[in-house]
Amino acid sequence: MTCGHDPIFQSQMFQLVWLKQRVLGHLVHLTVFLTRVSCLHPAAQLTPVSSFHIMNGMKSPTSRQRGSKELWLDAAYELLIAEGIDAVKIMPLAKVLNLSRTGFYWFFEDIAELHGALVQRWESKNTGHLIQQCNLEASNICEALFNLMDCWLDDTLFDAPFDLAIRNWARVDTDLEQRIQEADRRRISAVTQMFERHAFSQEQAEVRGLTVIYTQIGYFSMQVTENAAERLERVQHYVELFAGVSPSQSDVCTFLNRHAAN
Repeated sequence: MTCGHDPIFQSQMFQLVWLKQRVLGHLVHLTVFLTRVSCLHPAAQLTPVSSFHIMNGMKSPTSRQRGSKELWLDAAYELLIAEGIDAVKIMPLAKVLNLSRTGFYWFFEDIAELHGALVQRWESKNTGHLIQQCNLEASNICEALFNLMDCWLDDTLFDAPFDLAIRNWARVDTDLEQRIQEADRRRISAVTQMFERHAFSQEQAEVRGLTVIYTQIGYFSMQVTENAAERLERVQHYVELFAGVSPSQSDVCTFLNRHAAN
């Protein structure tokens, strides 16, 4: 009987394969631990080694070959905006960046972690800045609304294409849909509280807050295109509509002047 058909030999081979898999599994966990320790404690001078590289018996790429976490995240953002979430995959990203796909695993455990980082960037930028603008000091409701309107004119404060891409993604992701609902709740709450601080009743503040947010969501969902100067000129009329009072010429001029350079 040959070795290939020997039950004892086959049993030993299966045990060796199982043992190899267990060792690789432990190495993966050890790699993740060492990488996180090196990030938290730079003085330890630990060299992070990707579990992907260990499992594939490959040398670690240089920093130039693997890029950076922000570089991968920025590329994912661009693909999401241009083509949707289905396009945000490791190989297409590596091709866009002209990097090896192995470099990805130095910064993200898997594609799901990258997706999570995209959502976190969206929450921090769009919802975070909107709430920040609502909370700026203002002497009257029109001035407060002009502060909020900065979001729709300054893409460093609010990224409308990003918001639309996230909402499109949520159509196929129920967990993300829940996060969008929570983000909208926080946005509406911030605008509502802004009106309340300027002596509007709770009912009036809530309705006006809903109107402001729903109007803007509809605006970029419809992908309206218009002349920037015309849009800027219309803002004072939106403010009058939302506030129920005409803004002072001083507030209008202050608003227009801070956007004149754009």
